[in-house]
Amino acid sequence: MQLSGLAKKMAGVAIKGIAAKAAKLKDSFPEEALPESAAKTAAAAVAKKMRDAAFGGEDTLITTLTDITTLGASPSNNRNVECKTQGPGKGTHTALAALACVCWQGNTNTVTHGVCNKAMEGQTGWNGNSNKPGTSDLIKLAKSCGPAGKRKVTAARLRAAITSLRNLITGHDTDNLYLGTFIATGSSGSSDSGVCIEFTNLAGGADDPLTKLPWINKVEAAAAELEKLTQVSPKAQAINIQLAAAETEANQAVKRDAAEAEETRKGNNNPTVATPALRKTICEAHNKSKTECLGAQCKWGGKKDDDGPCIVDESKVAEQTTQAGAGEKKDGAASTGCAKHGTKAECDADKKVDKQNCSWRKGKDNEPEPEKEMCRNGSFLVTKQLPLMVSAFVALLF
Repeated sequence: MQLSGLAKKMAGVAIKGIAAKAAKLKDSFPEEALPESAAKTAAAAVAKKMRDAAFGGEDTLITTLTDITTLGASPSNNRNVECKTQGPGKGTHTALAALACVCWQGNTNTVTHGVCNKAMEGQTGWNGNSNKPGTSDLIKLAKSCGPAGKRKVTAARLRAAITSLRNLITGHDTDNLYLGTFIATGSSGSSDSGVCIEFTNLAGGADDPLTKLPWINKVEAAAAELEKLTQVSPKAQAINIQLAAAETEANQAVKRDAAEAEETRKGNNNPTVATPALRKTICEAHNKSKTECLGAQCKWGGKKDDDGPCIVDESKVAEQTTQAGAGEKKDGAASTGCAKHGTKAECDADKKVDKQNCSWRKGKDNEPEPEKEMCRNGSFLVTKQLPLMVSAFVALLF
């Protein structure tokens, strides 16, 4: 919408408050939700954390993992040493390493038909650095878990999985806790020992055993990332609704002030146009200019020429209302005010000190007989026109 000078100034007053409110809303908008691709970005971040937890690298896939990424380094000891949290053993490095500790058979008294599932039957028993878990067998172990499901990964599901894992940790002696199958002292992978992870010296203590598995922290971080997005999305949506309402309010203010400005411009003989609220709005439109404020017949209340407020000058309102009333022409009565002067000389002589009260000219806008030269009000005020109408005309010049 193309606005006139007055409409623009009036709308500016209304929109200033709306803009301030919108700015506060913008400042409170969660940064995480600003990008249009926020959900995709969060999903990508979660996927990286989960790959890092499972396979030992944010970009490591089930097809590209190695024994080094899985275990952190080549295991040089037997599994009953590597599958302990004290040290810590290399079996605690990733989720897949932990799975190897609870599913990989030993090299003596081996469990038949696979420890965790039949897919792992026949693998080479773990025996120190010579028969350690290799890349191909680790990939086979990872794939034995089956394909990924179609259910979405959520923070709640991740936290539930961590809780379930914690509940699988049990105590079988006075010193240690175990995850997996424990038969007797040690976790050699043999059928008469145990195929498990030993949480060394944690039995009876207050420590959460899962804190000894570094990859659990990465799963926790992934859950936190998902929770953050879940929390910011409703807030972002609520702020967007408020911003949309502010935009609607601003558009309505522009249309309203454009209509009021037009009524002000055409407001001859319409005493309802310059309502107190409209007078106030017109003056407030000049809060940044003392010159414009005074030119609009308002009162300057600021200490600086560019910092108001610009307020209604009630003394001028009363004075100009009286002048307008003095110019009325009753039925059967002679013209009063400037209209009483029939010649240009008489018209020009009507002045107060050096200020010209009247002007010999043609009519302006909606003044009567606009094509006729006659003595008219020098400030462009016309019969019954309320004094604040002059503010509109002055404002239209800027």
